[in-house]
Amino acid sequence: MKGSLGWYDGENVVGGLTEGIGIQLNVPLYHGGAPRGKLRSAEAEISQAAADAQSVLNDISLEVTVAHRSVRSAQLRVDLARPAVEQSTEELRIVRERYRNGTATPTDVIAAETASTRAQQLYVSARLDYLLALARLAYVMGDDPEGLSYPLLPRERLCEAPAAPRAKLLKPGAVPEDGAR
Repeated sequence: MKGSLGWYDGENVVGGLTEGIGIQLNVPLYHGGAPRGKLRSAEAEISQAAADAQSVLNDISLEVTVAHRSVRSAQLRVDLARPAVEQSTEELRIVRERYRNGTATPTDVIAAETASTRAQQLYVSARLDYLLALARLAYVMGDDPEGLSYPLLPRERLCEAPAAPRAKLLKPGAVPEDGAR
């Protein structure tokens, strides 16, 4: 139902109220394929949701793959840096011995010390990169970061290394078992 009420007046016109009421019937005789259109629209929304889910899955897969490859790359850099430290330390020892015997110059000693320091810096940098890559992988996988506190040992010592103790998290206000704070 529709209704209206209004006032009109003007020059050379008798003013007054006007009102009206009416009933409007809307009976569609032909839908024009509306059900089929709604079905296609719903199918398109389902396809969009599936594509969004696949996109999220691809993003997660990419992050896990990149994090895993970063860990592996960092492990290889640590493995390559460790022999360089050993070689430069041995070279420094030899150059110092030659210096004591008078067959090397102070410049030779400084060069060997510089090479040793650079090799140690690269080794420490590689270990830090390894730990960062592990942290990134743990984050991407949703793992507990407490497991990252284990030391990085050479491959030959991995089997003989004792398990590192895990820190126990306490709730606020809780007292540790040993009574220490």
